[in-house]
Amino acid sequence: MMRVAVSLSTALILIVFGLLWLVIMAFGAYGYDTSNGLAALIAGAVLLIMTIVIASMASGWLAHVLQTRSGISPWLVGPGTVVAVTAVAMIVIFVGGSIVTSVVDAALRPAPPPRPAPASNRRY
Repeated sequence: MMRVAVSLSTALILIVFGLLWLVIMAFGAYGYDTSNGLAALIAGAVLLIMTIVIASMASGWLAHVLQTRSGISPWLVGPGTVVAVTAVAMIVIFVGGSIVTSVVDAALRPAPPPRPAPASNRRY
């Protein structure tokens, strides 16, 4: 039962902070072209969903492992696991989101125009 509570608590906290992060990304993508900004938001949302799912599963597993293999009280294991996994997941979301946004922006940015050929100094 504690595994479910820890997993749900982690997921709920990450959903709240993740929605706030997506709003911040939407404001940050304001200066981009529409297609670039939308692609960055979609990539960020995919990263956010994957992180929430993986962190929720990891927090439930970690709480179970800590409770069964150590003598730590369940009253300490639950909140400690939620805080630790949420902190790591938030770092992954913020750092990974910055990397994803940069990669999407670089991939979708149009190529610069070709440089003109140098003029020759010959007289005809």
